[in-house]
Amino acid sequence: MTYYLRGWRLKSLRIFPPVAKALRVSKLPIFFEMKITFREWGGFAGLIQGCELDTDLLSASEVSELQSLLEQSGILQVKSQCTAEARDLCNYEITLETSEKTIRVLFDDMTLPESAEKLLEHLQQQAQPLPPS
Repeated sequence: MTYYLRGWRLKSLRIFPPVAKALRVSKLPIFFEMKITFREWGGFAGLIQGCELDTDLLSASEVSELQSLLEQSGILQVKSQCTAEARDLCNYEITLETSEKTIRVLFDDMTLPESAEKLLEHLQQQAQPLPPS
């Protein structure tokens, strides 16, 4: 297991969960340069909205909050899931881009993990209406 402490990678660290919490060690890296692209579309009205959050343009507290929401959501460890037979559901696409990799996940109202609801709320607050593509 690889752990991260304030952005530094700690490989093969055996640490008990209470100690990890006290040291603020996480299983996700704190990305100093990260871009999150969020898109929401569908629903009864078929509206499209989204946002792009770039850590270079955010304050340190906003980056910390975003990192915490990402870690709590667990979406980086799950596979995309969408309900094929359902109509009028909102669809969500979250793309995380770092210098190391790009992760893209897709969900809808029925398949969104409960643990990701706070992250979704945060992204929806930042979202603006987008023109249809």
